[in-house]
Amino acid sequence: ALLLLVGGGAAAARCTARAAAPDLAGAVQVLGPRPLPEVPRYLAAADVAVMPSWAEGLPNTVLEAHAAGRPVVSTDVGGVNEVLDRDELGALCPPRAPAALADALVATLQRARAAGPDLAERIAAARSSSWPASAASLLQCLRRAVQARSADGPSS
Repeated sequence: ALLLLVGGGAAAARCTARAAAPDLAGAVQVLGPRPLPEVPRYLAAADVAVMPSWAEGLPNTVLEAHAAGRPVVSTDVGGVNEVLDRDELGALCPPRAPAALADALVATLQRARAAGPDLAERIAAARSSSWPASAASLLQCLRRAVQARSADGPSS
């Protein structure tokens, strides 16, 4: 098994140091933040996406993983619980609880392997999502925000 850590954050330096430890040699690669065009490639290669944030709204990361047909293990922050509303779509755990995150990851990996090869299609269908649909939805949301801001008049 190979754990790829994609992204950044406050714990990036600690993750890089831990990944360099001899007991994890070859098992963990810390890639850091990646350009957006590379994200679909990493998600396609993943069995499960993990989002261990301490605070979020409704993160695109979860929607992008579902668009790629991948279950997500996430901390129960912000609106994530509105998206991860079925075991098939992933699992939630409390923020700042590494043991619970690890348990949820193992359970989700086991469920994903047992579910078979059509899991990706079922997840994408459950979200009625694809990369183009996810991008279109985000664009529509941003347009509404710009329109609302314009209707409020000039800012000072």
